[in-house]
Amino acid sequence: MHAAPRGELRVNATPSFGILQLAPAIADFTARFPAISVELMLSNRIADLVEEGFDVAVRVEEPPGSSLIVRQLAPCRMVICGAPSYFERHGMPRTPSDLTAHNCLTVAGDVLSYYRAWHLTAADGTALNISPTGNLRSDSGAVLIVAAFAGHGLVYLPTYFVGDALQSGRLVTVLDDYMAPPYTLRALYPHNRHLSAKVRAFIDFLVARFGREPPWDSWCRSPREQSALSAPRRREVIRRSLKPRRSKTRADAP
Repeated sequence: MHAAPRGELRVNATPSFGILQLAPAIADFTARFPAISVELMLSNRIADLVEEGFDVAVRVEEPPGSSLIVRQLAPCRMVICGAPSYFERHGMPRTPSDLTAHNCLTVAGDVLSYYRAWHLTAADGTALNISPTGNLRSDSGAVLIVAAFAGHGLVYLPTYFVGDALQSGRLVTVLDDYMAPPYTLRALYPHNRHLSAKVRAFIDFLVARFGREPPWDSWCRSPREQSALSAPRRREVIRRSLKPRRSKTRADAP
């Protein structure tokens, strides 16, 4: 129990979270614990941690019927968003039914189930499962977000993927009166790893780094306050993007 953390730590995670959030965290973790080396393997497929020799997995979904030990790391919030340039051309959806008139950039292939349908809950508690359609599908969130930045359509992605873009106004959320169901980012590890100093140090490090209000949600304080705090900023972004461009007249000419 008092052994110093050391040795090789094998970690499994999804590609999007692994690249955007976990890789920087691991760099800081190994700087703090230089006696630990980390092997990070990324896949959408849920790995068999025992069979494949992983010490810990960092994922949103928990394998069904799993006997793994689970520790919650941070909330995982989903949003529907797009670029101001897209809304300038196509307007903003006001209700989920309006999405049928919009180009929705969607996932394909062997991708986690919670990306496939766009799940929302109305103010009265009604659950809405939307099957979006559009002209681009990919098994990579990175592909979808590049298209969204270019103004090609709307995406439904976790805030760990789009938080920086929401903070800067490069992307803007819509349908804020409809809440996406909350997910949880978890650390999963086999029972025979629970006394390992390296696993314990790694998970404690992630809990401290991410926590209940992770850095990728700095654009909003909490789900309850999100509409009140970020909606005015989003409206201002849209108002600027929709402001008519006055044509230069002869009187305007130098």
